[in-house]
Amino acid sequence: MSARLFCRVRSCLVLPILFGLTACGGETSIIQNLDPASGQRLAGISEDMGVVISCQMEKLPEKESLDEGVREMARAQTSILIEVPRGDIETLSGFGDAGKVTIWGDARNVNKIGVRLQSAVLEAWDNDPYQELSMLARFKPGTNNVGELLTSAGVKPRTVAGIVATISADAAGIFQVIQLEELETLSPSQELRPN
Repeated sequence: MSARLFCRVRSCLVLPILFGLTACGGETSIIQNLDPASGQRLAGISEDMGVVISCQMEKLPEKESLDEGVREMARAQTSILIEVPRGDIETLSGFGDAGKVTIWGDARNVNKIGVRLQSAVLEAWDNDPYQELSMLARFKPGTNNVGELLTSAGVKPRTVAGIVATISADAAGIFQVIQLEELETLSPSQELRPN
């Protein structure tokens, strides 16, 4: 069996079992282009949550053409960041030709980072997913193991002072950090520079 046919069969048979897809054919499902880490994040999101997804496409959809319930959060040159109700991912239309698709996490976790940083992360993900961004991670009061938490998410802190740490992370690292339950906010580190 050729690799291309195997991937198509795997996408039609395995992904529907994992993610509740019921059909293969017609427009390609957005789920078929997920990276493995995205699949893990999606599996941990409950049906009643919003899911934040970035899609890289040759032609981005117009805001007016997005399905009902889909909220556009940001755009980069060839990418769009959207929030979709978890239960609607399988029927999402207009994104079947996305070449690269990443699930950032549930909307609650993604909202730990502000709009400006969301745009910067999307831009980095679009152009160079390995580009590191400098950020300030603030954890909930009473969190004692900030350095260990960041390390467990695959990000080495540069400095830690109480519940605040400075970090440099690429898009994949940021997606892992925002999943930390103890994280309160993630912001660009340049916001701390004095005027």
